[in-house]
Amino acid sequence: MYYFFGDERKNYAYLMIVLFSTNKNNLSLISQKIKDFKHTLNLPQNYEFHYYRDSSHINRNFVNFILQLKIEYIFYTHVDFLNEPESHILAFKQLLSQISNKIGSEKVRLVFDKLGGKKTESLLKTEINRLCRTYNINQSDSIKFVDSKESDFIQIADYLAAMIDKKLI
Repeated sequence: MYYFFGDERKNYAYLMIVLFSTNKNNLSLISQKIKDFKHTLNLPQNYEFHYYRDSSHINRNFVNFILQLKIEYIFYTHVDFLNEPESHILAFKQLLSQISNKIGSEKVRLVFDKLGGKKTESLLKTEINRLCRTYNINQSDSIKFVDSKESDFIQIADYLAAMIDKKLI
């Protein structure tokens, strides 16, 4: 099972983290649907969806597209934004606690939106690994931090965060 984490910061007042999950078979299906969707809108395949930068036409279409995907779970939390990485650690703790009972003994892959530099990511990896041990979450490989430009799935997680923030879902 794959878990993708996206975030939304609101004027540094709070941080919202969203995660959604999907299985490996659904991953390739969603990936193909995203390619087809970009083609339908005459967007280049490397187009980065971003809620607050996209036109209302793209927003409306991408929101409808996301709502039709077979996403197994959507979890979210928000915390007062104190500073990085403490706010992220608190939000990840809340989310990992929520998903731990859904996962059971299944091996999972955790993919996060890129946050800060190598030092921040290293600190977050250490803390997330500790949290995974605390909540008995069995990771199939190392935690990955991926720039949203390189992952349609992180873009979906970021969009979900914006949609929840705007109360669209």
